Amino acid sequence: MTKYPRIWIAAHGGPKKVASQSDAPKAILRLLARYEDWEVRWEVANNRGAPIDVLERLAQDEDQLVRKTVAANPRITGDLVRLLVEDEDVSVRRLAAMNPKAPLDLLPQLAEALDRETRSGVGANPNTPENLLRVLADDEEMSVRREVAVNSNTPEDILRRLADDGDEYVAASVAANPTAPEDILRMFLKSQVGTDEYTWARDNLRERGLL
Repeated sequence: MTKYPRIWIAAHGGPKKVASQSDAPKAILRLLARYEDWEVRWEVANNRGAPIDVLERLAQDEDQLVRKTVAANPRITGDLVRLLVEDEDVSVRRLAAMNPKAPLDLLPQLAEALDRETRSGVGANPNTPENLLRVLADDEEMSVRREVAVNSNTPEDILRRLADDGDEYVAASVAANPTAPEDILRMFLKSQVGTDEYTWARDNLRERGLL
């Protein structure tokens, strides 16, 4: 199989198809991670079966879409997160900051990053502790506060405050939070039918069997 890998790849659907298969041989994925076509490398980066050494290589890929995909891969290590939060591309840094594999000791540093994308990534991270969510709830950037508004770890008192945020989109985002208080959701039901907050609140209540 691996003696003539390119023939094997062609016989199994071609580079893109093989690169997307989680049960593809590790040796084949290592070969495809060096493929000239970035779309093939992107498929490998998105592959949940890709070996860590392959993800480490792709984390330094020349194509930012490949690096973004590595940053979002739930199988990356904490060390890879530390590398990717230093990436030159802000979207890569954001995805790395919101990855559940982000080391907890790194999150306070990222919560103080100069760019809003990294801070919003921390706000969206499911492992961000309450004390950092409280800090980010006061962030000057709407996009950061919005991530806190939809984070299921955000405490109730912060959700109530964000539901009254000066930015309408931040306030409305509370309606999409699975832990939002029922009375807040019913308040949003008084909004005009068809608005985001109405739709999110309605769907949220229905999912809980309260509507």
